[in-house]
Amino acid sequence: MRNFLFTVVLLFFTGFVFGQKVVDLTKLKGFEIHLLKKLCLNENSYSKMDQSERDELINQYNSTESIPDVYCRNYINIQLCEIEEKAFLTENDINFFDWDSKKISLSKSGVKKLSDVTYRYTGEPFVIMINSQPVLSGWFWYYAASVGCDRVFCVVEKESSILELSFGNCGANPLDDEEVLKAFLSVN
Repeated sequence: MRNFLFTVVLLFFTGFVFGQKVVDLTKLKGFEIHLLKKLCLNENSYSKMDQSERDELINQYNSTESIPDVYCRNYINIQLCEIEEKAFLTENDINFFDWDSKKISLSKSGVKKLSDVTYRYTGEPFVIMINSQPVLSGWFWYYAASVGCDRVFCVVEKESSILELSFGNCGANPLDDEEVLKAFLSVN
């Protein structure tokens, strides 16, 4: 009976520890969020096409989710855009990141930095870097923006300490990409 109970407790504990995907950033080194040096808009965007070209693109791919990323309005090509060398948010500004809920909890310094940003109507592009390598790009989207974002974004609300990464509806969702998940989990 003791062996059975021990096995059950061990299985429960193993499932609990290995089943979690919360990335605890309180002890991390190398997790940072950088801004871009300048706005780097997608030159291939469907928004720059005339209506007939846009219709043809949508008809060719049947849904916005199957359109190649390079045609999405808010796609950021990390290889072509200049990333600020100095991190905008460091591990000192971030309490933790929960991969399952896609939420980043900010410290007081992180909230202050976000509230000091002047947002364009297009949002502020960012790149998440892990060990100096770009892993994920997205947009800080101002809560009162009149347009939507079709790629990865997080709505920035005044004085909020929680950022939730969301995905618009264009191209492949990088938040579902196993390689991106592996990069986030590798920092622990």
